[in-house]
Parts: sequence; C-alpha cells; structure tokens
Amino acid sequence: RTYVYDRRIEGAEHLSPEEVDKLIAVRVGEPLNPVVLRQDVGSLTTFYWNTGWREAAVQDGTSISQDRTKADVVYRVVEGERSFFGKTIIRGNAVTRVARIERQIAWKEGEPFSQAKIADTQQNLARTGAFRSIEMRPQPVDPDNQERNVDIQLAEARRISLLYGFGYQNVTGATENRNDVFGIVGGTYRNLFGSMRTASLELQYAPISGRGHVFASFQEPYLFNTSVPLTLV
Repeated sequence: RTYVYDRRIEGAEHLSPEEVDKLIAVRVGEPLNPVVLRQDVGSLTTFYWNTGWREAAVQDGTSISQDRTKADVVYRVVEGERSFFGKTIIRGNAVTRVARIERQIAWKEGEPFSQAKIADTQQNLARTGAFRSIEMRPQPVDPDNQERNVDIQLAEARRISLLYGFGYQNVTGATENRNDVFGIVGGTYRNLFGSMRTASLELQYAPISGRGHVFASFQEPYLFNTSVPLTLV
C-alpha cells in the first residue's frame, strides 16, 4: 500500500497556506488516492478561475519510492495574468429600471473576474420572472488595465397574462349533494412600473349557488429597499 510521504505546491504565489489546506484533500500519511488527486486539481483550477486568473493551469505529479510504499505529491500551478471586472453594460430593458437590475448583479467594478458570479447574476435575473431571455457577454481583457467589461443583453417578458376557464365541484350541504358549476377569470401583471413587482387578481363565481371567491396577491422583491422579499395574499 502506498502512502503520501510529502505534499507540496509550486507556483501558487497568491495562495496562503490556509487556502491550500482548504482546497487540497490529499493529506500526508494517508493512502494515495488518484481520484482525490484529480479532484484537488479541479478545486485549485476552479479557485483560480473564480478569483480572476482565467488563464491559470494546474497539473499534478507523483513520485513513488522503489518499494512503492511512499509517494511524493506535487501540484504545479501556472497562474498567468489576473483579470478584473470592468464596466457593466445593460441593454434591452425598455421598462425595467436599471437600479432594480443592478441589484441582481453579483459583482462590483474592480473585483476579480469570476465566472461563478456571472452565472449567479444570470440566475438572479431569471428568478425575477421579468425577462424572456438573458445573455451574459464578458468582453476580452483590456491589456492596459486587465479589466473585462460585461454586456448584459436582456429581452423583457410579456408583462400581462390572462387566466380564464370554467369547472365544477361537488358541493356537500346539509340537505343535498350537487355539482356546482363555476367560472374563473383573472390576470397577472409582472414587472409593475418596471420595478419587478408582481400583482395578480383571480375571480371565481358559481352562478347556481351564487357563491364567489376573490384571490389577490402582490410580490415585492425588495421590502423597504432591502434584499428581503414580501408576498401578500
């Protein structure tokens, strides 16, 4: 059985010992596991790519003793140039307020470029329901300042949707059981006043029994200008 005798990392000038311990699962004194070794390479690469080093490359190497009981493990890192977020250009928002869109952006200008933050921003915008399509377009790195501008191309979703139909239900009363026919009509307005708020109203009415119901709801994604959502029903 082969055990890890030594573990080291080369070329990682911007990684602290604490970060190395968090990212690398191979431990000295434990059995050598090639699967864990590959996972460590992926963890290191992902860390670099999400902290601005999009050109970073990581390779692993193993040197095994003649009796095959000891292994020296080395991770070789080529960091390359670090890039940062530049300007964010928002296009296609005919109604939606820019300030509301900017609240969904996961990065700030000058922060290290991160593909994970690009994905998070796209998910944040999709959750609002205000857009039919969302395209994130990072631009090439500016060689003068290593910044990458990001174009956000939006296509707003239809704001008004209507609901209508009919059905029946079995009504159980004190003296009789019967089917009660009812009709439904309603509407939903999304992205109210370009603020990503949603209001909906639904009416149900049964003409035979004269019974009716009204359902109304309102969704505010930023209560009192905070990140706390509010839903009223």
